[in-house]
Amino acid sequence: MENSQEKMPRDFDEVDFHDLTEPQQEILTFLFSRRQNKCASNYQIKKAVQGYSPTVRRGLLEDLKEKALIDEPERGKFRLTNREDLKTVMQEITNNQEQ
Repeated sequence: MENSQEKMPRDFDEVDFHDLTEPQQEILTFLFSRRQNKCASNYQIKKAVQGYSPTVRRGLLEDLKEKALIDEPERGKFRLTNREDLKTVMQEITNNQEQ
């Protein structure tokens, strides 16, 4: 996964990207992989969380939907509104992993 970190946009530093677990990094990579649109497709988000158990995955997707501004929900687009939202999402993911 080291080479995926090299592709990160610079503003990931604001969220302490390197302190996140590898699955969390993957989720953020997918969420921001379409940086020019500032959104990720539903497929990308689902692919990012596919390594989790179904229960945890469901929780992660719900957290992401709740904490992210849902942009064009009928087309499966999600947009994080700001850095604080992003930190909240990551905290929720961490909390889910610990349960």
